[in-house]
Amino acid sequence: MGVSVMDHYPQVWYLHFGVFVVFFPMVQSFKQDFGSAPSMSALRMVLPPWVFWVCMAISAYAILNFILFFVSMQQGSPAIWDGKYVLQSHGHFVRELSGAEYAQDRANELRGFSGHWLVFYSVSFAYFMFAKADTSRRFLR
Repeated sequence: MGVSVMDHYPQVWYLHFGVFVVFFPMVQSFKQDFGSAPSMSALRMVLPPWVFWVCMAISAYAILNFILFFVSMQQGSPAIWDGKYVLQSHGHFVRELSGAEYAQDRANELRGFSGHWLVFYSVSFAYFMFAKADTSRRFLR
């Protein structure tokens, strides 16, 4: 079925922390450059059009990804209780899972988060790589 990223690379969850490391400084910098209530149109003006639309496509993917994640995980989340694969919801047993179901649900969990990581990292990257560089050049003139 493939490699379980969470089992083989548990450090993948550090991406949660990394979002704060890059996104909050971007928001602060954006506010300094464009005022305390910057708009999406301000960001659109300083990004190359293709970069803006790539960020929008990633955002659309994240929304679709979240909807699919929400629907697929509505009954609960996978866990291991007493050596058995189970589906649990808020600490309550829902049903027992096969190994394949457990692996699939774990992959769905990670996929649910990864869409959001893509948005936060890509927007931050786009801002610092393109918009911030552009505003720095304008201020240096």
